[in-house]
Amino acid sequence: MTPPKLPTQTEANDKRQVLVGLDFGTTYSGISYAKFDSHGQIHAHACRVFHSRLHGHVGGKVPTKIQNEQTQGLSLEWFKLSLLHRDDLPADVRTSPKFNMLTTARESVDMSAIAATGAYLRMLWDPFYRALGEDESNTLVQLTVTVPVVWPQYARQSMLQAIQEAGIVGPRVQLAPKFVAETEATAITLFSRFFNRQSSNLKEGDLVIVCDCGGGTVDSIAYEIVSLEPFFVKECIPGECILAGGTLIDDDGFMHLLRAKARSICSDRAFATLTDRDFEDFARHRWEYDMKLRYTVNAEDWDFPLPLAWAKSRTRRIRVGTGARISFSASELAPVFEPVVTKIVKLVTSQMQKVQDATCRDVSHVVVAGGFGRNRYLQTRIEQAVETLSPFTMTHCYLGDEGWNSVSIGAVLHAIQAHSLKNVVGVCSRIARASYGVRAGQESVQWLINMGDSLATRGPNRRAVPIQALTRVPTGEGYNFTVTLCRERSKGLVEDGICRIIWSVGKLEYEMLSTVQGGLEIEFHWDGNSMDFSLVYRGVEQETSKRHLVLIFPTSPRNNAPACAPSTSVMASDTPKLLWNPDNVKDVAESVGISSLNEEALKCLSQDVEYRIGQVIVESLRFMRAARRTTLTVNDISLALKALDVEPLYGYDSTRPLRYGEASLGPGQPLFYIEDEEVDFEKLINAPLPKVPRDMGFTAHWLAIEGVQPSIPQNPTTSESRSQELLPKGPGANPALSALAGNDNVSMKPSVKHIVSKELILYFDKIQAAVLDDNPDEEVVRLRQAALGSVRDDPGLHQLIPYFITFIMDRVTHHLDDTFTLKQMMELTNALIENKSLFLDPYASPLSAPALTCLMARKLGTDEGTDALKEQYDLRQLAASLVGQIARKYSASNTLLRPKLTRTCLKYFLDPTKPPAVLYGAIHGLLEAGGPEAIRVLVLRNLKTFDSGILQPLKEKAEGTMDYEMLVQGIVQAVASLADHIQADANEVNGTGSVETELSELKEFIGPIVGDKIASAGNRRLIRTILDARNLD
Repeated sequence: MTPPKLPTQTEANDKRQVLVGLDFGTTYSGISYAKFDSHGQIHAHACRVFHSRLHGHVGGKVPTKIQNEQTQGLSLEWFKLSLLHRDDLPADVRTSPKFNMLTTARESVDMSAIAATGAYLRMLWDPFYRALGEDESNTLVQLTVTVPVVWPQYARQSMLQAIQEAGIVGPRVQLAPKFVAETEATAITLFSRFFNRQSSNLKEGDLVIVCDCGGGTVDSIAYEIVSLEPFFVKECIPGECILAGGTLIDDDGFMHLLRAKARSICSDRAFATLTDRDFEDFARHRWEYDMKLRYTVNAEDWDFPLPLAWAKSRTRRIRVGTGARISFSASELAPVFEPVVTKIVKLVTSQMQKVQDATCRDVSHVVVAGGFGRNRYLQTRIEQAVETLSPFTMTHCYLGDEGWNSVSIGAVLHAIQAHSLKNVVGVCSRIARASYGVRAGQESVQWLINMGDSLATRGPNRRAVPIQALTRVPTGEGYNFTVTLCRERSKGLVEDGICRIIWSVGKLEYEMLSTVQGGLEIEFHWDGNSMDFSLVYRGVEQETSKRHLVLIFPTSPRNNAPACAPSTSVMASDTPKLLWNPDNVKDVAESVGISSLNEEALKCLSQDVEYRIGQVIVESLRFMRAARRTTLTVNDISLALKALDVEPLYGYDSTRPLRYGEASLGPGQPLFYIEDEEVDFEKLINAPLPKVPRDMGFTAHWLAIEGVQPSIPQNPTTSESRSQELLPKGPGANPALSALAGNDNVSMKPSVKHIVSKELILYFDKIQAAVLDDNPDEEVVRLRQAALGSVRDDPGLHQLIPYFITFIMDRVTHHLDDTFTLKQMMELTNALIENKSLFLDPYASPLSAPALTCLMARKLGTDEGTDALKEQYDLRQLAASLVGQIARKYSASNTLLRPKLTRTCLKYFLDPTKPPAVLYGAIHGLLEAGGPEAIRVLVLRNLKTFDSGILQPLKEKAEGTMDYEMLVQGIVQAVASLADHIQADANEVNGTGSVETELSELKEFIGPIVGDKIASAGNRRLIRTILDARNLD
């Protein structure tokens, strides 16, 4: 099913045209439109939002739901999500109780997702079409529909079928040839309005993230501004869509809170008579348009009169104005918002990090839109997260309905863009969301487009076709060339034969065929929703026939296949070769009583079995990699089956070694079997039946959280742990030990929270006093070392971790003029890091802050003597070593930590306004945090500029001083660290150039000052390694 063709330009000019954009959302939907004027012109500011009236709601967006009497008052909702196959839905959607309840209700009335979508679109469209008020015979409506960016092709086909069933398309209503991605429509709208209002804040090269927070889902995408006049942007990274909309707050949070409050206020009889409609009416008037939008952490309490139906007869007996009331505080609403808001903030920060990784630049603007995006608490949380991750990034939030209606408005603006009119935002390139390639032989795929590649929207995206990918088939009229395209949307799972391009070349001489094969290219057309292909020969697009195949099955993972493997075989048949033997399916069919299975059914079943087995293998490999193993186990298969809602395996245990034997049924037909263990039958019969094994289980309980933990048996105190050692163990133990331990009459404490024990508080005070005592007496020094040793070795300090970190940060912040205090704080930090019993991964960032302060502070201490300066530089070296320890030890659990530390040190090192001591600390921190690779990639290319801009002026003013000598020494030490990472055959790689030439090139690359120091060491392998860095991009 394909969209109808648009009218020709001549036909369109004779009619009054209206461009319409339809936003079909998971929870709310809306329509926008724009009309051509009497001169046949249309402008972006002519776009209007249609205010629909549906289910008692009036506005630009109305609920996406259908009232059905057969579902006992339950509305049909969320049917948009059911247009996707269940396997393609996110895990949180598949396991959502509300989604499963609504799906069951819809299926109970025998209504498919396509039928429900068509029925709703008819209800939404008919009032709008009647309200146009135009002469039907002289009006032509062009409809543009938006879909989620992650929707596959079959979901778009289902949406197209629903539009046809709704009866929208007709002689006067034409459907646009392509759907528009919702994220792109949102971006077009916001960029258009954003540019008109705040053009001074935008400039070429800015990176902008647009986050559309809807009712059911949240979409986020990043763009880079290419030009302002005309306004063009390009995608930086693929868009993402998650289930974290405002409706989840309604159903999973507020409605539970509302019912609990109603139960506590109303009598049992009154509460029993309340229906879902009563709660929905209260939520629509008090929650949807008031509390949900205006909630903040410091918001005042909301207080409302109790509805009459909730109080029943009690309200009739009291005077007006003195009835019962229901109130909600900010602290009660916080748990309602927190899960969804945290999920959205995590999406925004992950997108910012991906943009930084892809472009090596910070995001310039973050724009928050959508219905739920109007919530002030969500906006505040996003602003705080953005400022923490990138202080120079600006956050823009829309409070009114402008951001809520941005999807439907963007669809209209996209249609205006198709008419090549001005004042509209254009997208000049998009990111491919899958890898595309051609089958180059039976077992290999050559990938032409990789996931993440940028494809121009109007420019050529051509890739040469390898000769091995062409299948030459003789026909009665000459020859046909066939190219089979493949796609990979998830790593390791290749969809084979998504499209087959057939090019007829007629009757050519046999010798000319190889010449024709060498000049073929494939043109890729990517509109953000679907990929189209065309065949180009020597720059001219050829007339071809295409077959889009729907049979998808997994083949070998792309990592195991060569990029281009020559093959002598030819794919002469359109039927793909199966890895699963159809005879196995036939044997199973015969074993269940199906003796006559035709070839077509056998073929389809074999392909389906192969696809399902491929799914199980891919999921099993994910569990294997998650467990950090390289061997696949039976347990991985069982977990994969459980994840795919398939009955698990029986009869095998993951600890049981399976030994396979091999028997041959003929050439190339091996049969594998499991050798059965020989057992004594008599012993087996007489043996007692074993107990049914139970799966391993885990019980979660809280440990120390910022010094507070629940008092439960799983968290015994020190005295309780020691008393447990005296408990009688075994039947022969002395029972007096139990009384000695004080456990003869045990009573369990309730699950309450308590503060840090007095013993730990006393221990913390003693540690503070010991490490800060600067008395040079030998006994005091010994006590100070003992205190640090206790922190380094004591396993029971988990509760004091936040107190130690706060103490260190406070002392470093307020005592930068006391080098002794700073050194002791660094020693204390080192002791905490070296304590193997402490889990410091969540505190890695706070731990690194004091070390960075000591590393790159402008002034440490107050003394100016030589010994004082040496002590300050020793302190910076100690801080650098701590930064390196933190980066190496906690980078596995904090993926952003190491790049953040490296970026911070590099920023200070390249700042010419910093004094030499700061530059010394920055280069040492850069070496410790990033290692020699950071020096090779980030520092070497900047040393020449650093030499001329900083070292040369400093040499003229302060040559011979300690600051200058220490800075040069630190840079040389960092560069010399590359010598430890030189490959063994490095001296054979670069040839045998003359020493003078190498030294000259060295000084030209990194500057004369550092170059002379490196050259004086006489390490030619190091010099060649430095010179090789010139080839880095």
